[in-house]
Amino acid sequence: MPTLPRYASSLSVDSVPLYSPEPSAGERRLDHTAQRGTAQRPTHSGVRTRGNARMSIILTDQDDGAALPTYGRNDAVKGMLHLKDTKDVTRVSVKLDGVIDVTVAEGSSSYTPMVTQNIPVWQAADGSSSSSNPVPTQQCPEMIQFECTIPPTFRIGERTRPLPPSFDFAATGVPGLFAKCKYVLTVEIVKRGFWKRNTTFYVPFIYHPHTRPHRPMLPSNLTFMSTFKESPEEWHQVVAEMQTRPQTGFEPIQGHLFIPAVQVYAISDAIPFHVQLRAPLESLHALTTGPLTESSSTKPPRHDSSATIRDKDHTFIRVFLLRQIIVCVHGQRAWRTCTIGEGALRPLPNNDAQTMDWEGEVQCDEGSVNAGGFNTGNLVVKDFIVLALYPPYPTLSPLFEMQHAHPIRIVTDPWTDIPMPGVPEASSSSSRGGRSSPSES
Repeated sequence: MPTLPRYASSLSVDSVPLYSPEPSAGERRLDHTAQRGTAQRPTHSGVRTRGNARMSIILTDQDDGAALPTYGRNDAVKGMLHLKDTKDVTRVSVKLDGVIDVTVAEGSSSYTPMVTQNIPVWQAADGSSSSSNPVPTQQCPEMIQFECTIPPTFRIGERTRPLPPSFDFAATGVPGLFAKCKYVLTVEIVKRGFWKRNTTFYVPFIYHPHTRPHRPMLPSNLTFMSTFKESPEEWHQVVAEMQTRPQTGFEPIQGHLFIPAVQVYAISDAIPFHVQLRAPLESLHALTTGPLTESSSTKPPRHDSSATIRDKDHTFIRVFLLRQIIVCVHGQRAWRTCTIGEGALRPLPNNDAQTMDWEGEVQCDEGSVNAGGFNTGNLVVKDFIVLALYPPYPTLSPLFEMQHAHPIRIVTDPWTDIPMPGVPEASSSSSRGGRSSPSES
């Protein structure tokens, strides 16, 4: 059996080399892995006050700049109730409600409760034999503290799903579609006596659970061309084909879209991408300027009046972010899509006449998205990155228009190497069950 080597029992201080976390003069850092630790979610010390002539509700742990009270995953809704008139009060309760409200154009609607928590925060001792009209034996305090925790999941049918974020989408037209996930805190004050009216006060709030990618993208200063050969695992390739009309003699155009392999991106992320088109010169020319024919070299193309025309400066390539909202009401299914971010493309030089390359970034437009994608069964929100090719003179072109949508996940927070309690990591759509197009659920 081999023996382990002997180690010196002691080392002199002079024999230990000096180390520094930062490079010295003439040195450079070859690689760096940040130490993982634990970070705390940002805490808020603001206070939100709502009320009427009979009562006020004071909510703590709030962001001073928020329009409505806002809470994250597993957060506690807590604060104080200030009652202006406590005479004859027998019960004070706080109720937490969350519902999904969806409607399609034909008038079908669905109202699905997700959260219903009714918490009594003060109850008078019953000094009467009549349970319907108890006589309080103690005075209700003017200030009452309360706290209730938002559950992270809810049950719909036979499945348990994550509680969706607050969401509000309205689209008129055909098909019209309206979808809401809304949350409200209700305070009820019950008084003794048949002629005493109960007081009910509603406080809507925002539920904003945080999620982040499970891994980072490459740094923004590293381009596809400088990293693909050394680190191909950092990029995901999406392949699409622009078809041609039959019997035109033109070959299809192969489109290759490269995006960061994580395929999960924060709302604030600028997503880098690379596009390459591959096809014979004639097909590429038909896409960029129109079909190259003997007659078109001497005179402009002839268009009939019914043709849809794009001018010579038409945009023939786009990369953009697409969001799809799907609702299912009593077996009736409808969906709408909307563009949430437009990519900026920069052409790259290329020595091969049969290829064209671009690099660029795409990001969610400011204010277009407040929540990531989610699925409650009857309401689904999906996100896609789309490569689109548009030929000039569409009805005359030998090429068909192409839009290829690849599923991605949009989440609330960017990646960080420091774990944050209450902010789970999200995996990509493709790792959870394959691809889907915007017309599929």
